[in-house]
Amino acid sequence: MQTEYTGTEYFKAPKHFKTVRLNHEQIIQRGVNNGFGSVTARCHGMSQNGFDHVVVRNFITGDPRVSPITDPQGDVYLSYLAVSASERYERPISFPMLPGLLEIYEQHGLIPSVKEMLDRIIIVNPQFKNNEIKGHPFTDPVVLALQQFNHLGPGIFSATFPTVDTIKSARSLGLEIIQSADLINANKAHLREYSKRYGISMIFGNVIRKTDDIYKTLEDLQRRNSGKVWLKIPFASGGDGVKSYQGIMSEQRLLQAIKEFRFLLKRAFEVAEFENTGISHLWPEDSLTPFGGLVLEQDVFDAYGKEFDITICSNALEIGFDGTVTDLGDFKQITVDGAYMGSRPIQLSEEAKLLVDANNIGTAKYVTNELNHYGIIGTDYALVVHRPTGRTEAALELEINQRDPISWDAQQAALKVFRRYGKVGSFINTNLVFPENITTIDQLKRFTSLNGHSFLDGKIESGMVIPIAVRSIFTQINGAVEPIFESPVAKCIIVAENSDHCSQIRSMLAENGVK
Repeated sequence: MQTEYTGTEYFKAPKHFKTVRLNHEQIIQRGVNNGFGSVTARCHGMSQNGFDHVVVRNFITGDPRVSPITDPQGDVYLSYLAVSASERYERPISFPMLPGLLEIYEQHGLIPSVKEMLDRIIIVNPQFKNNEIKGHPFTDPVVLALQQFNHLGPGIFSATFPTVDTIKSARSLGLEIIQSADLINANKAHLREYSKRYGISMIFGNVIRKTDDIYKTLEDLQRRNSGKVWLKIPFASGGDGVKSYQGIMSEQRLLQAIKEFRFLLKRAFEVAEFENTGISHLWPEDSLTPFGGLVLEQDVFDAYGKEFDITICSNALEIGFDGTVTDLGDFKQITVDGAYMGSRPIQLSEEAKLLVDANNIGTAKYVTNELNHYGIIGTDYALVVHRPTGRTEAALELEINQRDPISWDAQQAALKVFRRYGKVGSFINTNLVFPENITTIDQLKRFTSLNGHSFLDGKIESGMVIPIAVRSIFTQINGAVEPIFESPVAKCIIVAENSDHCSQIRSMLAENGVK
């Protein structure tokens, strides 16, 4: 029985939870009900079809307490994922696309046709400040939509980060909201403080908000003989918001690290030139720690000896209003010193599934009871395997991404390719750095071609490379699409028959200078 749910009033959290795991074939069988909007509706007890979904990937929100991504030239391009991951019934809000890319999407089944997508897509133009593309609100798709359109309704609105301002903007556009906004969204400190209550296994770490917390944390680390730790802002992803420190941590060294951390964030906000927000909103100058505190965490590799293999993983979960927790996929993360570089699907052992599922249930209880969140989320976790016996000793949750994970968006695109060709293969989600700034489809074809074969035009058997978000940003003036920010980077999926073939293609691209 479907329940009506309009607005952001609170559900009563389910009393009972159960886990379900879907493989690629089972997800494909869902058809067009895989999209972000459809999943959000289903998780809130609504029918997925029969109305339009307006979807947006808004990584630049203007509220650093929710999404402190301070480099608009770094992550704003991820708004393009709204197009490559979309399904029918969805109208993605996006910047103008790289000319020719929609034709590639039609060829490989990411969209039904260029004509249909052009009828559905809501194009917004990013704005300039001082002749440069800058941060919020100049690159926020929702703010830009409100400025450039009077009305987009009727439709159900789903956003990566449904902040209070985002929800107000969407309502002004005549859209219905079913997500809730909360300032403790994806808060590493809040998660850690509630982890024991909900049975979520985590690596050792403490929340620091005052000087006394520093003393206690250092004592605990000394007892564990920790040689490497991570200092994290509660809301941040890798990069500016996460730093690692090698060696024994003393009080003086930790205080200096906190001071340097704030300085680096301050510089990042100054470069980004966000309007009406800045470092003071996240971390007042007279405060020891930022809004929500800091997390000092033992390095998981340091915590276990040489007899253990550690794999950093992530997953994508659907949290339903009825307590159903659906695991849509687990992924091995590709990281460099904490910075996320991509992922690939991973098959868990039955032993590992039991441990991960237990954390998934605890996570679902946490996000429904404490955050009123229903829909797609992702968790990052570490699998600890005892090498001599092969036994999975632990699955340790590292953080929650209370949003649609990037790995899920990449998987969405890959599954549509599998559906198009009637064959399930494998894929890698990765960032590719090309020798030139990418502003034309011909450049992509040239750099993805070897021995006369273009991976941009390939099949699953031969392998293919499909950009799902190009970091160059485009604007559309009088029908002409022109680049306003150029970059050599593109987030791509490499699709082939198996994982080894995907890795081989990734290595082969180096012959063309692709990193």
